[in-house]
Amino acid sequence: MKNFILFLAVLLTIPMSCKRTTDEPKKETVRQDSVTSADTVVPADTTSALPPKVADELFDDFIYSFMKSKRFQLSRISFPLPFHSHEQSRVLSAREWKFDPLFSKQETYTVIYHSEKEMKAEKDTGVSEATFEWIYLSKKKTKQYFFRRIHGTWMLTGIREGDLQNHEDRDFYEFYRKFSTSTEFQLSHVKDPFRFKTYDDNSFSQIEGVLDRQQWQDFRPDLPKHTITNIVYGSTSKGVSHGKRIFTVCSASGGMGCILSFAPYRNSWMLEGLEN
Repeated sequence: MKNFILFLAVLLTIPMSCKRTTDEPKKETVRQDSVTSADTVVPADTTSALPPKVADELFDDFIYSFMKSKRFQLSRISFPLPFHSHEQSRVLSAREWKFDPLFSKQETYTVIYHSEKEMKAEKDTGVSEATFEWIYLSKKKTKQYFFRRIHGTWMLTGIREGDLQNHEDRDFYEFYRKFSTSTEFQLSHVKDPFRFKTYDDNSFSQIEGVLDRQQWQDFRPDLPKHTITNIVYGSTSKGVSHGKRIFTVCSASGGMGCILSFAPYRNSWMLEGLEN
């Protein structure tokens, strides 16, 4: 008991936040609530040299350049591009394409994993397929961008818009929508006690232990509520696991982030860990 009280005393001296903590003024967040984000014209870099070939080794390096440079983006789309929207299909020509910033204008983006092993895929140079997703929780819609590495070069090969109810991971997304918008639902789906991990900003040492469910209110991070993103590294046809979900909130600037771990519980999920 003394050790636990001491642990809490240490924790309470450390600022907890999933947000970026700088003195810079916050940039205005550009909302991506529309499923037609590909039709938004955004100023882009059109004169700088194309990124080096090494940008194709990891999907994360490629996607950064793809959503920052208009010239690079156009060079990495397989035209005519298949575009499926609900029950309708058509193809887009290069003349019809308008620059798509994806999540580059967001302060944060999210990625959902099914295991710790899956988290390592983002650093796997052998990955040859990836899917970027918008999940519009409020509108119950989705938009998926399909990428393939063809002869060593990442290319956008198709886009699909659909209903959330048809997504293979719809059960978790519906759970998360309730978890992020209802305080009562959230608290009832936090394990008692739950694991907690943070880092000392001064010594960079790791601090971890357990907290009571009621302490969740003091340490819970700000979570996106209406729209989230996801990146699937590898084929989407491998099926969705009914096991754990590792929900990561990442800063687009490369700053602080947080990780929420959920485990299956009575046909739903229970938060069992938070890393800040």
